[in-house]
Amino acid sequence: MERLENAHQALTSIIIRQRHPGAQEDAEEARLDVGARRDALGLRFVSTYVDRQARCLVVTLHKDTRDDEPAHRRLLERLLGDLPLRLLYGEAIAEGAPSKTEKARPLWGGVLMKSSVGYGTLSVVVERSGVPMTLLSAHVVGVDKTGQTVGQPDIASGTYGTVKVNPPYISGRLSDSALADIHPLSATGQLNTIWKAPNDAYTVVGYKASKDVPNDRNIYMQGAITVALSKGKIHATGVTWVSQFGTLTNQVLATYNSQQGDSGAPIMYFESHTRSSVYYIGIHVGRDNENGTDYAVFSPWEGIKKELGL
Repeated sequence: MERLENAHQALTSIIIRQRHPGAQEDAEEARLDVGARRDALGLRFVSTYVDRQARCLVVTLHKDTRDDEPAHRRLLERLLGDLPLRLLYGEAIAEGAPSKTEKARPLWGGVLMKSSVGYGTLSVVVERSGVPMTLLSAHVVGVDKTGQTVGQPDIASGTYGTVKVNPPYISGRLSDSALADIHPLSATGQLNTIWKAPNDAYTVVGYKASKDVPNDRNIYMQGAITVALSKGKIHATGVTWVSQFGTLTNQVLATYNSQQGDSGAPIMYFESHTRSSVYYIGIHVGRDNENGTDYAVFSPWEGIKKELGL
């Protein structure tokens, strides 16, 4: 298993350098053949992770390169050695698109929001240094940017704040997350609250790391576009995911459904014996396609907390 983890770490390093020129190579990558590392920079990666149950390394390349599968296998074997490998082909799909919802005041998680870039879902209202802020999808508000106006349900009728925290993707990120403030004359935000039904909400009773989610527990997404709660289970953790907006490491693949415009949606699971209290575990990013099978991608709470200083 250690060899698989080291190989995954080396591929993650290559992916980050591929997408973010100037990033430094990881120690695990530095141990690999120089020529193979150079050639691997030409691969169109989608994701990589260790399947701990099957005890193999999973690598997904872009579906448009499937015809070169024999060459890809030879290159990966030259690069990583004789490791159990599952090579798949698919694509990374980011979500964010127009829709209609009601204005929510105070601001809650799970409702539609808009920036100058596009539409998405407000994840949850959290505190940073004692100040309430809205947790949002970084790619919905604009990668690497701050100062953008955000509104709920849109800017024209519901401007409420500006993006204040949005770390750069130069060396990859741990989460597709950003924070926007709430202008007190425009709106108020209700902490730890996620939309459940008209005039009813879930209460977030805790924030959990992905490793702390019980193995048999269903998880749920509350997206602005997907009308009902979307249920699924965790499929893989520790995933390096490559999208058009940047490289994300330590992501989670899951089996819940989602639609365009759900980016930013809160991912949660229910506290035992209740349907009103939830644990927040991450923010929805998009979808990962592996050989025709779609998985949802979300950034886990531990990465969000670390990057945004929560």
